[in-house]
Amino acid sequence: MAQNRTALAGQLRAAYLIGREEPLKLLLNQKDPERAGRMFVYYSYFERARAEQIHGIENDVQAIAALDEQVQAEDAKLAELEKQQRADLMELEQAREKRSGVLASLTAESNSHAQSLERLKSQQGGLGKTAARVTPGH
Repeated sequence: MAQNRTALAGQLRAAYLIGREEPLKLLLNQKDPERAGRMFVYYSYFERARAEQIHGIENDVQAIAALDEQVQAEDAKLAELEKQQRADLMELEQAREKRSGVLASLTAESNSHAQSLERLKSQQGGLGKTAARVTPGH
């Protein structure tokens, strides 16, 4: 696109230097019809080249617009993926917190059962001694 712009700028400078009236002057100047014919051919080449340059720039602008649309679509996809990942992360964090709560509850329950078991063993030992004292002959 930069090359097309540079070439077009050069052509516009040349057209400005030649002037707008030059083709009309050539047509009205019948002193050298052969020169006028060559100049008209030159002007037609010049105009064709300028039209091609303008067409090339238009194509470049359209291509850039299409790429811009693609970039915007990709940005939207990335934003949606980021949103989904954040939602998934929150869900995982909530699950982790819930598991931690359940684990803490199970640990407390296990400790309570262990204490109850120790107390029952202690009571069993006391009952065994009491039973042994009550029935000495046995």
